[in-house]
Amino acid sequence: MDNKNKKLHFTFLKPFNILLLVTGAIGLLLVATIIILLAVQNSLSNGIELIIEAAIILLPIALFILGIVASYLFSKSLSDNNISLNKLTRAESLLKIDVLCLEKTGVITDGELEIKKVIPLSTVATEQYLAQWISNYLRAIDDNSHISNALKQRYDFELSAGVAETLPFDEKLGYSGVSFKGGKTIVVGDPQYVNIKNKIGIAKRCEEYINNGYQLLAICEGKELVNEDGYSGELEAIALIILKDHLRNGTFDTFKWFKNNGTTVKVISSDDALATSVVATESGVGGADKYISLEAMGAEEIRRSWNCIF
Repeated sequence: MDNKNKKLHFTFLKPFNILLLVTGAIGLLLVATIIILLAVQNSLSNGIELIIEAAIILLPIALFILGIVASYLFSKSLSDNNISLNKLTRAESLLKIDVLCLEKTGVITDGELEIKKVIPLSTVATEQYLAQWISNYLRAIDDNSHISNALKQRYDFELSAGVAETLPFDEKLGYSGVSFKGGKTIVVGDPQYVNIKNKIGIAKRCEEYINNGYQLLAICEGKELVNEDGYSGELEAIALIILKDHLRNGTFDTFKWFKNNGTTVKVISSDDALATSVVATESGVGGADKYISLEAMGAEEIRRSWNCIF
């Protein structure tokens, strides 16, 4: 941001300013009182010399104490609004901030996901069938991702099938998978990235949930083996799992505090743009409904969009 001609109104050091004014006023009052008392006793010249000597000795100590107290009040002001600094040197940089960019996961949300609903998409996808194969998938993939942890709250039984191949979650692919001995492969991932049959119809079923800030997970099955390059064939989606992010406590009040102090909050996330917008709006981020998705944009389009974002 170019702040050369922009007056910043951020008041991170408001406690320091108040403390400085109060301390200065008390100091002047004390000096004036001493001068008046000494003048009454006809020893004004000696009194002024004494005050100057005392000031020279005590001023460095007073500034040191003032700095400690101001730092405490400053830190407490941030802490009261759920804001923390991992380095004290960054306190000064806060004065220059008028736009704050945040990641959604781990900042607005605490990273925990909760299963809100399971939607069967196939006649074979009974509760027992899903429990068996999702449990097998979880045991075989053996990771502690947020999605796996959410699934484990509902599906975490013993492994009942032999494992042939595993594909850990790949961000580029958008899914993970396990091939079992016997010819069954289970792939779990974002419906928009997994190569599934009837993708358009399933996408329409997902719209309502995405519009309300939910994350969706497709449980798919196929017959070919997974490998490090992914799954080469077409999969059948047998169920959709609807997940909801858990907001951090106090996020609404924190963003309100930033807004009141003249700072604009922007959310940058690799998650679905609309879902991120809904979560940000629930957290009190102003203008979160005016989101921009950079997905499938070229470099030139991103440059043109930059002025819209900031």
